[in-house]
Amino acid sequence: MDAIKKIKEIYTLEELKEIADHGCQSGVCHEHIYYGNTVQFYDEYETEILDELVLNYGYDLLNDLFKDADANLTCYKNSVTWAFIELVAFDAVAEAENEALLEADKIAEYMTANIY
Repeated sequence: MDAIKKIKEIYTLEELKEIADHGCQSGVCHEHIYYGNTVQFYDEYETEILDELVLNYGYDLLNDLFKDADANLTCYKNSVTWAFIELVAFDAVAEAENEALLEADKIAEYMTANIY
């Protein structure tokens, strides 16, 4: 997944946590603030973006974003790009938290096994 990989390369885990907590509108999404950036990203990765959003949220999200944009294609592409970035952020944060839990479990097992 090139688009997912690209977002994970651009933003640190801390930034992705901020995006997950506050959304792209908060301004933490520094490489995707302006329409020029979001539209370019959308145009480059359109199929992957739409596939991921439909897979995770269904077509209703895309329809709602188009309606919210008053059928303005630039605003729609911006909203879709932000929704995608937020989805990647949610997934990256959840993945990092799961990895941390697994590591803590391994440490606990090791400590328990080596006490006796």
